[in-house]
Amino acid sequence: MNFKLIALSLFAIISCSYSLSAQEVEENIRMDKPFKADGISNEWNEPLNQYNDATKLAFALANDDQHLYIIIESLDPQTTFSVLRGGITLNINTQGKKKDGVKLLFPLIEQSPIPATAEVKDRPRPGESSEMHDPNAMTKSIKVSGFKNITDGNLPAINPYGITTGMHIHPNKDLIYELSIPLAQLQVNLDFKKPLVYNIKINQPGPSAFRKDGNRSMSEGMSGGKGGRSRMGGNHVGMSGGGMGGNRGAGRQHLPEGAGENTAGMKSSDFWIKYKLAKA
Repeated sequence: MNFKLIALSLFAIISCSYSLSAQEVEENIRMDKPFKADGISNEWNEPLNQYNDATKLAFALANDDQHLYIIIESLDPQTTFSVLRGGITLNINTQGKKKDGVKLLFPLIEQSPIPATAEVKDRPRPGESSEMHDPNAMTKSIKVSGFKNITDGNLPAINPYGITTGMHIHPNKDLIYELSIPLAQLQVNLDFKKPLVYNIKINQPGPSAFRKDGNRSMSEGMSGGKGGRSRMGGNHVGMSGGGMGGNRGAGRQHLPEGAGENTAGMKSSDFWIKYKLAKA
């Protein structure tokens, strides 16, 4: 047996595995412009430089000396509908691990059932949410957990912790969500050696999240949603369902008829990424 050949082969495999692992770590964009988390993407270069096939979300991460900035874009009406129903949970682990860290959930939607006696003209069309056209139905708060210096719970839009968020929905149902977090709230700075690990998840809405029109569920007709504009640019990230590098996500969330009555078969769509902070 040629032990030298075996040793060289093992070294090559280990080197290749290390190289692939290293390639998983991206670097933030350096944000040099004044930033406002308002759901308007004029601080970013469009199209965004990352896209995830499983969730159909485009995204980018940036930072300056004091803040971490995140933009997430839904690229079609159906994805936007899913986001509005369940919200997006952003999980940030500062220890470089795929585990729970600090979590932020947005948007929080104020929902109330439509009375069965409501006029037809007052009801949303099948597959359409009235919140899409009524920004006032969206709360201005964000749900947080896991921060060292912030109590778990809902934060108002204006809060003493410096966390700001904003969302804007375009007429063609594209959605842009922006978030700004002080690095100090994450207990990190530009000298931090480890990459930050992120999980971005479109949450599964509960049964109460679906409005009913008589015996018809609001989920009926949701399997359409074609025709949304595409701003896919740069890298396609296929890291979903709990494994970096895999493409095992559920893809576009096609909801079956009657999903309002039974959501047990639905799965959240999510993906993991690693990014390190950008220095000046």
